[in-house]
Amino acid sequence: MLSERQLELAKNEPKEFLQQYALLRTQAEARLNRVNFWQDCEAGEKYCKACIAEAKRLVTLEHDIADLITQADISEQYKTVLYLRYIEGKTIDDSAKTLGFTRRWCQTLQAKALDAFAQAI
Repeated sequence: MLSERQLELAKNEPKEFLQQYALLRTQAEARLNRVNFWQDCEAGEKYCKACIAEAKRLVTLEHDIADLITQADISEQYKTVLYLRYIEGKTIDDSAKTLGFTRRWCQTLQAKALDAFAQAI
């Protein structure tokens, strides 16, 4: 479940909120790599548990962000644009090509989708 802080960010800065998605998996994997390094060390047990808990939190946040797009009361076209750009990490050019739009229209559509998303939160 998203925190009040996360929801506030989604309402006020939807682009920044959605951009964090790309970093979450990397951060979770980094925590798990630390576990792999420290797991054989007796003193690292507590640290490993904390790293695993943090990795789980990050993956949950990742899923919550994707779910928020899916559940938002916005058009399917807006959801698709946001999903392509922020969840799949496609560029504007790749998103435009996928959707069959011009780059300019895709940029406009993304801006409208971000506004609609923020209002729907």
